[in-house]
Amino acid sequence: MKRNAVLVILLLTILFTNGCGTELIQRAESNYLARDYQPAAQLFDLYLTDHPDAFVARRRLGHALLKTGHPREAAFQFEKVIASHPGDSLSYLYLGLTYLHLADYPKTMAAWQQYEAIGKPLIISEVNRQTPLITEAIQKNLPDDGLNDLAKKIESAIEQAISADQLRNDYNRSRLGECG
Repeated sequence: MKRNAVLVILLLTILFTNGCGTELIQRAESNYLARDYQPAAQLFDLYLTDHPDAFVARRRLGHALLKTGHPREAAFQFEKVIASHPGDSLSYLYLGLTYLHLADYPKTMAAWQQYEAIGKPLIISEVNRQTPLITEAIQKNLPDDGLNDLAKKIESAIEQAISADQLRNDYNRSRLGECG
């Protein structure tokens, strides 16, 4: 309780002392990259109050909500990003994972098919590798615990592919002498 009060005071101080939200978004990003998703979600949500069109912040809010066990709220955020930026491939990928956590397999597959149309090869390969597991889960009518375990395993495998893809991109940029 005390920690929450301190966090609220800190957030309000940041919000009112920095009109453009630069420090707020930096803190949100820092928490997000450190995989401290609960405060990241709160900070992204605050930032989006004044910057509703910041689609990367909204996507990361959705991902943080998914990681903290709020898949319905996460789906809403991803759908908002896709509505305004239909080419944002990561939102399709994460929306598919979100629907997987909600046990809505047709929507999972539809989101991943949209991702596949604009995505990255390493990640697409992993998504394609995981798809038969979903089909098998549907056929076997797995209980909720089994579905939750499956969703977590698939999410972990896909996140590893995302990390590998990022490392590959960073390596390729460094070979070409590009920055950031």
